Amino acid sequence: MEQNRFTDREPAQSDNFFNYVETPHAGKIKVFCHHLRIRNRTPAQPVTNCRVWLVKILDENDRGAFDETFKFAVPRLMAWAPREYSPDVRSFSEDQVFDFGRSFVEQGGRFEIGVYELQGGMFKGDCLPGQKRQYVFRITADNHVRARPITVELAVERCEPTEDWPYRTCTRVGVKS
Repeated sequence: MEQNRFTDREPAQSDNFFNYVETPHAGKIKVFCHHLRIRNRTPAQPVTNCRVWLVKILDENDRGAFDETFKFAVPRLMAWAPREYSPDVRSFSEDQVFDFGRSFVEQGGRFEIGVYELQGGMFKGDCLPGQKRQYVFRITADNHVRARPITVELAVERCEPTEDWPYRTCTRVGVKS
């Protein structure tokens, strides 16, 4: 049995602050960025030219199961963080972080997936409030033979504002496999 070189479990840390993005229509908007860490289980052998591909999006149906209602023919390349250098491909020994997406908590709670913009095409894989989606990824590298699917479940839930979280939506992210 081949051991997978990558692990993708829950993050050991998280940000506790918002970021701001500049938009042409609304100016600066407050967002909460979501990132996922890719770890190399064999750091003595660096990962060469690693890419993360979004291959499928599954939506929760009325029975609580997930169906592939959102289909796209070409896998979407995800962007590494920070995007300022080598956003599409990275080589590393221990770990790297890619941009999973961002939540617009003050603009209705929409989650926007962080695909690599220069790939082109019209792609809208956002998750809206009240919706639960599973994003299925494959991680490839020049020196890694087989990529198993990794499923990340995301739910944008309506919630009651509190002193700690004064917004009407919150985004929950969990790695399923």
